[in-house]
Amino acid sequence: MRHVTLTIALLLASFTMLYAQDNSGGSGHNSRNSSVRGCLGGAAGNYTLTSGDTTYELVGNEELLSKLTGKEVKITGPKGSATDIPPGTAGQSGETTSNPIAGTAPTIKVMMATVISDHCGK
Repeated sequence: MRHVTLTIALLLASFTMLYAQDNSGGSGHNSRNSSVRGCLGGAAGNYTLTSGDTTYELVGNEELLSKLTGKEVKITGPKGSATDIPPGTAGQSGETTSNPIAGTAPTIKVMMATVISDHCGK
């Protein structure tokens, strides 16, 4: 009986550890993408997505973003913290910019963008 109880306890501990690893903040390719809907603004090296009271700095895929500025979009990609991109640096080309929110806003690396509406607004 003691061996059965020990075996069950070990199995439960193993499943708990696997579940914790699955839900941790570790790196993963597809499991960390988020989608945020909002208004796309800015210009080259300084694209932002405003969703409610939050403004995200968008990183990468600037050719696509340039075509969608001023529209309501859904951006999909991994979110990052304010420190993921140093102030004064562009997300894709490495050129320096005068982005006033760089380093202070949360970031999204743009993997996909979908137009929701041709104009921003409620």
